[in-house]
Amino acid sequence: MRSMTTDTHDIEIRSIAHVNPQAIRACLNEIGRKDPLVVPPRSGSMVGHFRAACVGEAVVGVGWLYRRQGRAELDVRVTPRYRKQGVGSLLFDYLTKNNQFDLYAGCDTAQKTADRFLLKRGFNLHGVLFAQRWDGEIEDVPSAFATVSLRETVDRDEIMTMLNQCYENSWFNPALGPEDFDRADVETQIAWRDDRPVGCMVARITDDTVWIAAIGTVPQSRGLGVGRAMLSNVMQRVATEQKGIVLLTPADDEFALKWTRSLGFWTYRSWNQYVLRPGA
Repeated sequence: MRSMTTDTHDIEIRSIAHVNPQAIRACLNEIGRKDPLVVPPRSGSMVGHFRAACVGEAVVGVGWLYRRQGRAELDVRVTPRYRKQGVGSLLFDYLTKNNQFDLYAGCDTAQKTADRFLLKRGFNLHGVLFAQRWDGEIEDVPSAFATVSLRETVDRDEIMTMLNQCYENSWFNPALGPEDFDRADVETQIAWRDDRPVGCMVARITDDTVWIAAIGTVPQSRGLGVGRAMLSNVMQRVATEQKGIVLLTPADDEFALKWTRSLGFWTYRSWNQYVLRPGA
């Protein structure tokens, strides 16, 4: 029987420009087949410092490093066959070399091997997020308040200003930057109430899921139906197109969890978020 073990010398780390896009898609599809409810990349974006781990022309692992607003986020994913063979370590070391930012990384709470991988490298638990999903029918869509109107925007400065106001200094502030909004599959909206911008949402659209990369309301307008209006709008769309919605909610935010449950979202994963400070 042929050994399933691969020598790390057989693995080459390549930039996205030197990898066949179909090989990347095949890698992600293999990961998805083994785990159809995989949690999306934290920022909801694919923009960033991207590298692929290759054995010959096959992609067996992928990694992104996002640098945004004085912080960095790392996302590494390896196909099941090549796990525990040093692929993740190679991608991690390559992507984080000379990093000077606070480095954030996460994994499913049940993935004890990934937990140990991060803890061995000096990371500390920063918080826990619940991955939540909605797959309702059109009759399940909650009604939105007429006092809130939604407008699509392509103004980078406008959406970044709103994101900063909504999230303030929250530990789960998504690692989004202006370049993320150039993607054809990313949509951005501003919510308005009484002729003032009061909330925003960033979503990435895929074949079967709308990933909510960011959704927030400015502090003085919370509890007035702003977030409900933004999600209700997306719910109508996905119910018609037979898709689902995924968002990440802080596990310690009882108000937010009660709110998402009231809208029909259900929790399918717990996601540990870790941080490594420079010099730690």
